[in-house]
Amino acid sequence: MGHKHDNIIKNYEAKLNKKGNEKNNLIRDYEAKLNKKENEKNNLIRDYEAKINEKDMIIRHNNDEINKLIKDLNKNKNAIKIIYKNYKNEKEIRIFGDKFVSNNKNKCFILNNKKRFDLMTKIDVENLNQLEIELNGILNITNMEYMFYDCKSLISLPDIHLINTNNVTNMSHMFYFCSKLRVSVALPNISTENKS
Repeated sequence: MGHKHDNIIKNYEAKLNKKGNEKNNLIRDYEAKLNKKENEKNNLIRDYEAKINEKDMIIRHNNDEINKLIKDLNKNKNAIKIIYKNYKNEKEIRIFGDKFVSNNKNKCFILNNKKRFDLMTKIDVENLNQLEIELNGILNITNMEYMFYDCKSLISLPDIHLINTNNVTNMSHMFYFCSKLRVSVALPNISTENKS
């Protein structure tokens, strides 16, 4: 009777141990799955962060390239926009000074409505309230003396802050009698050193 009772106890303990092992195995499997999911989650986060960092690097690189391009373009800008207003409904208005034109007629040219014209002192503005031209060849000019002399119709130079005057040796009387000109911008590329 005692031997039979011991066997029952042993069998019961064996069943308990088996159930305990199954439970422990289930717990280990569940923890393994949790760890796997956590690792997968961390890998996804790392991949996402790596992609974001890569995109940030590309954006920074592109921004640097764009800024460099803009800086280079501005530094070497070879054309400026010039705006005049026909206040008195005149047939023609003065756009450049006589001396400036005679000094630079072979160095630059004018674009008006996409048409090219040689440098001139006056231009036909009949039936025009406002005139907008583009002066091309700025980098070729070394003498800006009397450039806008007596240009009473000159009202705006939107690109003046982009003009590089390092090669210009004379800027005297450049804006004499430009009574309507409005300039209220910083002029980072305008150098007045060694200028007459």
